Amino acid sequence: MEFPYHGCLHRAACLVEEDAIMLRSWRTSVLSVSVFLLFLEANLFGQLLPPKGRRLVDVAPVQLVRVDQAFTFSNPQFSPLPNGQTYTQDTLVSFNGWQYLAYWDANRYLALARRQLPVGAWEKIGFTDYQNTSQDAHRSVSVGICPQDGTIHLSFDHHSDPLKYRRSVTGLALQPHAFTWDASLFGPVVDVLDVARGPLAYVTYPRFLQTPSGDLQFVYREFGGGNKNVRIVDYDGATGTWSGDRQITEGAGTHTDPLAGTSTFRRAYVNRIDYDRFGTLHMTWTWREIVPASQGGYKYNRDICYAYSEDGGHVWYSASHQQVADADAGWPIDGTSPVVVVTLPAEWGLLNDQAQAVDDRGRVHVVMYHKDQPDTQISYANVFNSHYYHYWGEADGTWIGQQLPWIGDRPKLIADDHGRIFLSHRTPFFQDLAVEMATPGFDYLDWQRVFFKPGFFGTTAHVDRPLFRETGLMSIPQQESTLTPGAASWLDVIDIQTGQVFPPPKQVAAVTRRTDLVTEQDAYVRNGAYAMSNFGGAAVVRVQDSVTLDEQRIGFLRFHFADLMRKGAVVSAKLSLHVAGAGPAWQPSHLAARRCAQDAWSETGITWTNRPQPATTAPIYVATGGGGGVITIDLTEMVQAELRGGGQRLTVELSQATSDPGSWVELDSLQATGGGAATLVVVQTNALMPVADTYVRGGVHAGNNYGGNNRLIVKEDGNPDYDRISYLRFDLAGLAGTGAIRKVYLDCASPVMGSLGATTPYRLHHVSNDSWQEMAMTWNSRPPLGASLAAHFGRPRLRWDVTNQVLSELAGDGILSLAVESSREGSARILHLGSREAGPALRPRLLVVY
Repeated sequence: MEFPYHGCLHRAACLVEEDAIMLRSWRTSVLSVSVFLLFLEANLFGQLLPPKGRRLVDVAPVQLVRVDQAFTFSNPQFSPLPNGQTYTQDTLVSFNGWQYLAYWDANRYLALARRQLPVGAWEKIGFTDYQNTSQDAHRSVSVGICPQDGTIHLSFDHHSDPLKYRRSVTGLALQPHAFTWDASLFGPVVDVLDVARGPLAYVTYPRFLQTPSGDLQFVYREFGGGNKNVRIVDYDGATGTWSGDRQITEGAGTHTDPLAGTSTFRRAYVNRIDYDRFGTLHMTWTWREIVPASQGGYKYNRDICYAYSEDGGHVWYSASHQQVADADAGWPIDGTSPVVVVTLPAEWGLLNDQAQAVDDRGRVHVVMYHKDQPDTQISYANVFNSHYYHYWGEADGTWIGQQLPWIGDRPKLIADDHGRIFLSHRTPFFQDLAVEMATPGFDYLDWQRVFFKPGFFGTTAHVDRPLFRETGLMSIPQQESTLTPGAASWLDVIDIQTGQVFPPPKQVAAVTRRTDLVTEQDAYVRNGAYAMSNFGGAAVVRVQDSVTLDEQRIGFLRFHFADLMRKGAVVSAKLSLHVAGAGPAWQPSHLAARRCAQDAWSETGITWTNRPQPATTAPIYVATGGGGGVITIDLTEMVQAELRGGGQRLTVELSQATSDPGSWVELDSLQATGGGAATLVVVQTNALMPVADTYVRGGVHAGNNYGGNNRLIVKEDGNPDYDRISYLRFDLAGLAGTGAIRKVYLDCASPVMGSLGATTPYRLHHVSNDSWQEMAMTWNSRPPLGASLAAHFGRPRLRWDVTNQVLSELAGDGILSLAVESSREGSARILHLGSREAGPALRPRLLVVY
C-alpha cells in the first residue's frame, strides 16, 4: 500500500547533484567551524581518547578503542574518508565471541582486524597485495562470515568495477584461537563467484548476508545497459561454492514525474537487505531516476519501496503481500512493480542509502531524510530544509510516517528484542555521535536522545548487528575526520553498553494486586426517640431491626477509592467485619448490605433523619460467616457499579433482614480499641481473561462446535473444509472507573505456528454481536466480523492493540467480542492460540496499561 505524502507538484528549472551537495556541505562545514574543531581536537580528544589499542575504564557504559590509523583522500570524491560510508552494509561484524573490522589502513592497503570480545586487543592484517588507488569513497570494504564453515569473506573497491573478492581458509571463524592472524589465511583476489556466470565486470555496493541455514549470500548492484540491477548469489558452506546468481531488480521502463519529466531507466539504491530472526528477507530502497539529456538530464530519487522474500531471495512480495517477482523465472522487480510504500516524488529531495531495521513483530522501519516541504526545484535535501522521517509498515501493509526533530548525516537503524528502535547518526556541522530511541508502547511517538558523544567523527554510524542482537552491546566503528586532506586519521570502535545507558523497559505483564481499604467513616443511626441523635463516636456499629422504632438501628460505612486507581480491573471486593457482640438468634445471613446514593455525610453528624438513602434498585448483598468472629460480604458488583458511575467513594448501608428481637449484631468501629474496623479487601488485575472463546470451522465441519477445545485455531485455506476463525469475548465491567487507560492489548500465546506464519498477517476484528455462546456457536451460526482493528505477523506471542475498542465498549455495554482470522491462504500459515481452557501460560488475556 502506498503512503501518499502530502504536497502539490511543481515544475523545476535546475538540478543540484546529491554528491556535489554532500561534498560542498562538508567543505563548508569544515571552513565554518575550523577554529572550534582545532580547539576540540586539542582539548577534548586529549582527555577522551586513550593511546592506541587501549580502552577507557573497562566497566564504563561507554568505551572508545582506537584500532588503527587509516588514510584519507587528498582530493576526495563524495567524502574525504574511505571507511564506513553509508554505501557499506557491514564493515564491523561479530561471530563466535570475536569481532571483525574491515577497512583501508593508513597505507591504503586492504585490512582486517579482529579482537576477542569483550576486551581483547585488536590484531590486524594489512593485505599488501591490494592497495586503494582511488579518491572515491564508494569503494569501501564489506565483510561477511559463514557460520557453517567458518570462512571470512571480503569484497572491496567497487564503483561499477570488476569484482574484488577473497575469502579465508575454512574454520577460521569457528576456531579463531587455532590460527595465527596473518594474510596467509586468505586466498587471492578473484573476480568470479558463480562459475556458471563467470567474471563479474560491473560491481557496486557489495554486501554479505548470513542466511537462516548458516550459509552466506552476496548481494551487489551490477551496471548493465544504463541500468544498475540488484543481484544475489548463494554460498554453500558445505561445499564452499557459490551458485544461483540471480537478478532481483530491473531498471528498464519509463517513469514520469510532473517536476522532472520522463525517465527511461533507473537504479535501486538499497537502504539495507537483511534477514529477521524468523528467516524472512527484507529489502527497502529508493529508485534513482535518470532523465534523458534531451529532456533536461535530471537525476533524482523518488519513493520508498519495500519487498520481502520467504525463500531466500527467489520469490518476492510487496508490503500488501502481493507477489511482485520470481528471480528464478526471470521476473525481477521493476519500476512498475507495486512496491512503493511511501510516495515521494522529485520535489521532496529524498536522499538514498539510509536506514532500515525490522522489529520483534516483523514490522519494517526506515528512517530517511527529505525536504520538509515540496520544492519547485530538483535538488537533494540538506540540513537546512529537511528532517529525518520515520516510516514503518504494519502487518496489513499499511505504512505510517512521522517527522523527527533531528537531522544529521545519513542515519542507521537497529531494533532490539523489546521492539525499541535506535537511530544512530552523526550530528550536522560538529560531527558528534548521537543515538535516538523510540518505543512501541508509545506507538513510536516518544523519540528521545539517549546517547551523545562529542567528537570529530567522520563516517556513517553503522552498528555491529550480530553483536547487538546477541548481547545488547552497540558497537559503532568511526573514522575520525581530519583538517588536513590526505593525512591519516584514527579508526575507532565505540562500545555502548545499552543495558546501562538505556536499560530495557519494564515489560507489560500480568500483575494482580490486593488493596485493603479501611473504612474512612463509620457510624450507626437509631430511630424513634433517637432519630436526631448521633452515635458516630461509639466503639461499635450496631445493626438491629425491630417492630419497636426506638430499637431500629442501621449502620453506615464509607470507603475512599483513591488507592484503587491504575491497578487494573476489580475482580473481587469483599467487606470484612469483626463481630464485637451479637444477639442469641443472630446469624451472619441476617446482615444485609446496600450501596447508598450519597457519600456526603460525616460520622459526627449523621442521624436517622439525615442518613444517606440506598441507590435506586440497589441490590442487597448478604453476609457469610468467615470464622474467628469475622464475617464477609461480597461487594464486587457494588464496587464495580460505583466505579463505573465515576464514584470516588462508596457508602455501604448495613441492615438486619429480620426483626427478631434476639437478632442483632455489633461490629467493631474505627473507635474500637482492638483495631478491627471494617475493611474492604479489593483484588485487581491488569490481565482480563475471556469469559468465552472458541473457533469455528468451515466446509463439512460448518455445523460442529469446538468450544471446549484448549486451542483457538486460525487458518485461511483454498479448501473451505480447513478454514478456521477464532472468537473471544471479554467482560470489561471491572475496568470501569479504575483510572485513565493508556493501552490495552489482546495478548495471545501461539504454541503452534506454520512455517510461513511469520509473514502472515493475522487480523483482529471487532464483533458487534455479543450473544454468541461458546458451547453452541458453529461456522453456520457465527456472528459476522466487524471492522479490522489491527494485524499481527505470526510470533510465539501476539499482541494486538485494542485500546480504542475497549474504551468504546466501556462507554457502552462493557462487553467486548473479538475475532481472529488469517489474511493469507495456505497450510503453512496455520496458527494455534491457547484458549481459556489451556494451561495458565497459554491462556489469552487483555493486558491493560495505565
